[in-house]
Amino acid sequence: MENKNESDGFSAKIWLHACLWFYRHLRGKYAAVESLAVAPLIEKTDSCLDIGAHAGSWTLPLAKLVPMGRVYAFEALPYYARVLKRLCRLFGLNNVVVLNRAVSNKRGSVALAWRNNQGRRLTGNTHMATSAESGEMECVSVPAVTLDSWQQQLGPDERVSFIKIDVEGAELLVLRGAEALIRQRRPVIFMEIVTSCCERYGYRPADLFQLFAELGYDAYTVKVLAGQVILCPSNAQTYPGKGDVLLIPSGTALSATFKIEAQS
Repeated sequence: MENKNESDGFSAKIWLHACLWFYRHLRGKYAAVESLAVAPLIEKTDSCLDIGAHAGSWTLPLAKLVPMGRVYAFEALPYYARVLKRLCRLFGLNNVVVLNRAVSNKRGSVALAWRNNQGRRLTGNTHMATSAESGEMECVSVPAVTLDSWQQQLGPDERVSFIKIDVEGAELLVLRGAEALIRQRRPVIFMEIVTSCCERYGYRPADLFQLFAELGYDAYTVKVLAGQVILCPSNAQTYPGKGDVLLIPSGTALSATFKIEAQS
């Protein structure tokens, strides 16, 4: 059923946008090849969290990896969340729950920057606005949750095995609000870490690597070449400042699917 608060024209716009995403997915333009790195670590009945889902680049492959489980797709921007819901309907995905929520270290509401001061959309760079940006960006207020508080809604037997985080620099905030979940459930975590985005929120990649160690995780940078997943052990000293990082609970036995090599 459509949202009764949406006009017919706005609802049609959302469906058209969903159809555009659908077409791009079919053409492989949104393919998250990095999902190959987590496939061996996820069971079909597991639950996965996609934090910063946007156009579903991770949501769709995760839904296929857990056909008897569930994917919780968090998308903070209300418009994109509506489009993503339609996209999942177009693909017939019944195991995806789209949540119009920002994920942070505190519950409440946050200002989400989605346009610059020229009115241009920050496509692919929508983010929680800092105090310095609030007067320079066009923002929308959205509800925020912590994963520690949100996990209380999960079923007692629901196994969260994977979390993907792409929040344009607010990764440390997401992790700080998820420490109980991470310590209790020990999910594999995948995130993009970019130094300039971290600095937006006043921290450095080294702070993330310190937290990884405190939580008992091994960090790897990820490359996928010709279908081969290559993991390179990483730390604050070797990390190049931009890239994808896979976090695996220390002591996890990695299958032969992975190739481990030194950081170049």
